[in-house]
Amino acid sequence: MEPEWNRSIIDEGKEAMDMEWEPESLDPGNVKPPPPFPAGEPNNQGTAVVPPSNHPLNDDIIGDLTSELRNVHIVQYPEEKGPPLMGQTPSVPSLTHQVSNADVFVSARHSLEGSSCAWSPADSLLAIGSSNASAQIWKISDDFSSMHTSIPRVHFLIHSDGETHKLRLPATLVAWNGEGELLATGAMFGWASIWCKNGELLKTLDEHEESISFIAWNSKGDLLLIGSYNSEFIIWDTITWKPKQKLIFDLELLPIVIVAWRNNTSFTTCSRDYRIHVWNVGDSQPIITFTGHQDDIGGIKWDPTGTLLASYSDDGAIKIWTLKQDQSLHNLMHCQGINIIRWSWTGPGTSNPNKRLLLASAADDATVKIWDGAQGQLLYTFNGHRGPVIEMEFSPDGDYIASESEQCLLIWEVKDGTIVKACSGCDPWYYNLSWNREGNKIAAGYRNGTLCVIRLW
Repeated sequence: MEPEWNRSIIDEGKEAMDMEWEPESLDPGNVKPPPPFPAGEPNNQGTAVVPPSNHPLNDDIIGDLTSELRNVHIVQYPEEKGPPLMGQTPSVPSLTHQVSNADVFVSARHSLEGSSCAWSPADSLLAIGSSNASAQIWKISDDFSSMHTSIPRVHFLIHSDGETHKLRLPATLVAWNGEGELLATGAMFGWASIWCKNGELLKTLDEHEESISFIAWNSKGDLLLIGSYNSEFIIWDTITWKPKQKLIFDLELLPIVIVAWRNNTSFTTCSRDYRIHVWNVGDSQPIITFTGHQDDIGGIKWDPTGTLLASYSDDGAIKIWTLKQDQSLHNLMHCQGINIIRWSWTGPGTSNPNKRLLLASAADDATVKIWDGAQGQLLYTFNGHRGPVIEMEFSPDGDYIASESEQCLLIWEVKDGTIVKACSGCDPWYYNLSWNREGNKIAAGYRNGTLCVIRLW
């Protein structure tokens, strides 16, 4: 039976968020290139890599779910074909025309402050985590015109009581399993829950004592890893919903700050002692420990096959690791202030086996750099943002990459650095970007409670 969808719309009147969206001028003359790379500057290995040039929510605690199409402008640039940019910095192409507002859906104040989002890997459902310890599942239609006049079909997922919903807290974390049938949510005060995609609460996981800092399924979906801010990590068996393994680290001596799955049976942690540990599920000791970073590690990411691990630190170093050795395979340098790294879903062993595996890094120097991670070579530098690039994601086919800086979201064609679309007026404080499985829509969640869905093509 088709599930019933809650279509309640609550009008908060004057409390509704007031947003102004303005197009951003992308005059090439106004874009300053990043500082030149200091030739021969040593990295932390003593060498230099120099780049070439079911619980419906009560009405009194639902935020304004009214669809509000603001004056959001998406601009499209002409495609400029040419040879690959081997280390060149592409100039920002001239503005040609604005894409119709019909291609943009903005919902304001669907929650209190904070919005994280994740597309289902199987259909057009979009999960949204809110700062009031709740979450929602939206059905995003291909017909944006209908979404502009009525609220999308939505399920409300509640972790807590009405009093808690009045608090302003970090956004609830949301994560789909690989089949898109189950959604895991993690919020403050250790609330972790499992939901069916029709909004029915399947299971509440009560073992966590502190607020949830990390939540992710392995690719098979039989294990769920949840971490808390007290450096306690539990691996849940999703068949029995019993803890399979619990890891507790000393919060003062060895706080664990970042976790990532490697494959179905192996995961990675890194801590503030500049060390990276790779674990097999069930083992009490790591199978290998990587050392070499000389500053706090900001992030780690495995490539899609779990062969290469990329990590970056606050000193601007990017390192590529493999289980075949405990020393880094490649040592790269972007700049101090790297904010994010991402692998493309391409290369041998992926659904795009004939495309090269790429690693992207984005930083405070307003650039996005594209690397051949396997070879340790810088391929392209994309320079089009005016300020620090704080978020980015590859499209599912690896042909495009979305990057975001304050007030500006750019979509790049990876093969030649063409900016194919841009959206200005984005809230400066983001939570995340998420592509849908077809790669024709992208959702952006912002700290001010705004959710923006853009139809790209």
